[in-house]
Amino acid sequence: MKQTNKKIRLAVVGKQQLNRELFCLAVKNQKSIEVIAEADDLPLAIDLARDHKPDVIILDLVFPVSDIKEILADIKQAYQDTRVLIVSSDLDEDYLQSMIAAGARGYLSKRHTSTADLLNAIKAVYRGEFWIERKMTARLLESKFNNGFAADGHGQNPKALLTDREKEVLGHLAKGCSNKEIACALFISDKTVKCHISNIFRKLKLSRRIEALLYAIEHGLVLQNECEK
Repeated sequence: MKQTNKKIRLAVVGKQQLNRELFCLAVKNQKSIEVIAEADDLPLAIDLARDHKPDVIILDLVFPVSDIKEILADIKQAYQDTRVLIVSSDLDEDYLQSMIAAGARGYLSKRHTSTADLLNAIKAVYRGEFWIERKMTARLLESKFNNGFAADGHGQNPKALLTDREKEVLGHLAKGCSNKEIACALFISDKTVKCHISNIFRKLKLSRRIEALLYAIEHGLVLQNECEK
């Protein structure tokens, strides 16, 4: 996980100048955060990531954005340590899941976000955790249940399905840790982590990390507000 003894290098990207100024104003007096770059068009975030190497990029989305998944992938390729925090108007669950699958680490709604939420989200995403605001987390869980998330063993107590080590791995996975970070935290090899994740996904009938996050929240393996600190 990233160390927190230095300033978080933040970049802000979005078409609306007023919103960019508000984001910058929100972090102006934060000793642990500094804005190092801005851009007024989403594709410029790729060059910004490559040239400035920010720890966190805020992407202020004005929908529709047809190529957002490609932009997220290109940001990751430009500088793999950059964490992306999406800020937008309310969006549907499928769109959010697709953005997280493409590499976004968090989401905030313009409709419900406070300055405190924004600061906490930046810090959480910087630490390598996921941040999904409470209302959206609830909607994601409801959507999963409505589409059979609780079926085929999903509703069972994880103690009946997973080994103690697998529950540890799932907890770290739900916090946004990479395979390498999980290996370091648990003093096991990357290969062993991959094996545990494969077993977890098979037992719980999961296919994506966002589903692991939701499952872990549902069963208390990671507190919901850990994703909101």
